[in-house]
Amino acid sequence: MVAQQELARRFAAGHDVTGIGSASNLSVESTAREGYDAVLLGYGHAVYAARRADGSVVRFDGWRGYSQSTTCQLTELRKGFKCLPETKQTVDTASRPKLRDFHTADPEPLAAA
Repeated sequence: MVAQQELARRFAAGHDVTGIGSASNLSVESTAREGYDAVLLGYGHAVYAARRADGSVVRFDGWRGYSQSTTCQLTELRKGFKCLPETKQTVDTASRPKLRDFHTADPEPLAAA
């Protein structure tokens, strides 16, 4: 298990999904959604960030305020992402995607798509 900030740094740096590790209630999975290669999950279902195939990252801050622990996790992840300013990042403050949105043939559209 790694610290949440370190997990975010590894994710944004493009590390292989199998080598990133996990943190408290956070994990990383590969995805088959077109244009993306990995998602960073909270509690096994909430997509907090998605990494595009070009290496850029979309952070889904729409989850902020969902619960106190979710907000704390997003704050720690944001600190980790800020350590890699060279990685292009987009912040989507409206969407709250779930894992199923990245594993379905007809996914819901994302605001930051």
